[in-house]
Amino acid sequence: MDEELNKMLDEEAERKVEKYKELSLQEKNVIFVGRLANYEYKDMDVIIDNALKTVSSFRQNYKNG
Repeated sequence: MDEELNKMLDEEAERKVEKYKELSLQEKNVIFVGRLANYEYKDMDVIIDNALKTVSSFRQNYKNG
């Protein structure tokens, strides 16, 4: 029973992820990072490191482009 429920929840989560990805592509001047961007749980140190790398990359590209 729990396995069937988990499968349903996983399928629902996948549908939400795809919908969020579609919606995010419509946003202008927004960078999604961290748990929101990946729609997955990660430890905060990983999230902060990812966010800092993303901002650094964005700033570098902005200065050069």
